[in-house]
Amino acid sequence: MRIARDGFTALRLALQNPPDLILLDSRMPEMDGYEVYRRLKANPRASDILVIFVTGMDEIADSRSAGNDENRSHAGLAAVGLQA
Repeated sequence: MRIARDGFTALRLALQNPPDLILLDSRMPEMDGYEVYRRLKANPRASDILVIFVTGMDEIADSRSAGNDENRSHAGLAAVGLQA
C-alpha cells in the first residue's frame, strides 16, 4: 500500500506503478480528487485502475460545492493505492 498526501503525488505514484485499486479523497491539497480521477482516466496506463471515492463531506451543501453534477454522482477519493 502506498499513501499520497496530495493529488500530484497520488497521480505520480499511480502512473509509476499502477495499482489495482485507488481510494481517493475528493478534497486533497494541490490537486483535488476529481482532477486526479480525470487525469487517471485520460491516461492509457492508468485508465483501467478501479477508483473508489471517499470523502469527509457531511453536508449536502458540501457536495454541491464540490463540482458539477457528474462529480457529485461519485463520492470522494483518498489517495491510497493497493496492489494484489
